[in-house]
Amino acid sequence: MRYLRQGASCAALLLALAELMEFARAEDAVPPGSLQPAIVFIRQRDWKRAGQALDRAMEQSPENLQALYWKSYVLFQTGNYQASSAFASRYLERNPASGEARKILGLDYFMLGRSALAEAELLQAGNLSPADSDVRYYLGRIQFERHNLPAALQSFQSAIALDPKSVRGFNHLGQTYEGLARFEDAGAAYRKAIELDRQQTKRSEWPYFNLGVLSLKEGRAEDAANWLREALERRPSWSEATVQLAAALGSANQFKEARQLLDDLLTADPKNAQAHYQLARLLVRMQFPDEARRHFLRFAELKQP
Repeated sequence: MRYLRQGASCAALLLALAELMEFARAEDAVPPGSLQPAIVFIRQRDWKRAGQALDRAMEQSPENLQALYWKSYVLFQTGNYQASSAFASRYLERNPASGEARKILGLDYFMLGRSALAEAELLQAGNLSPADSDVRYYLGRIQFERHNLPAALQSFQSAIALDPKSVRGFNHLGQTYEGLARFEDAGAAYRKAIELDRQQTKRSEWPYFNLGVLSLKEGRAEDAANWLREALERRPSWSEATVQLAAALGSANQFKEARQLLDDLLTADPKNAQAHYQLARLLVRMQFPDEARRHFLRFAELKQP
């Protein structure tokens, strides 16, 4: 089974998580006065000064429960997942019914490679915070990465039920359907994601890319090229989308444009293995066997461990 085309790596997932963990959805109790400076820095996303302010607050009051929570939050945002999990765990010892703290702990565990524990914590977070669409979304991401597609499908459907305008929710729902070989449903989900994306100020390239790849896989090369061009309009230097666009153009017998795309990409990135492979396939179709052989060999060299 292939991984999610979006978020296949921990680094990509971290970016999504850091952007989407909203301050307003965190513990909503009014903090004691000693925490006010930290809260100001957190709202400004000034993580360094927020952490320092929280340290001072805990020096003054070591049993400050809210300080433990916010310290775990700040440490997560700065990528210190081990320490974040320790503070979240300490907080949960005294407040086990906090869905937000369990969400942070679950995401810490995922980033630390402990996906089973991550899933367990997010399941608890979902039970404690039944209206939190983010928990269902993150849970679906983790379940997909763990190759549990039926569970991921249910999680993404639940996330969308709570947030019907979620571009990311429909995009990942489409990928889950695709993983289950439900290609018609996958295409419908990607199209819904695109419909919603067109209404957003901050646009996503992913549903266009995913629908383009699916269209190419289904033999609809011209449709694929159109969707991939849109993806590249949103992210012009995206090499993976460029390779896929070249593949779509090659399938549509638009050899000249396809070759130009790949030549330009390899000029900028001579070690792009997939570009060499795609160019080799294109050159075979263009009846240039010697050139094709050179690129196949270069692809093989680059793919060696």
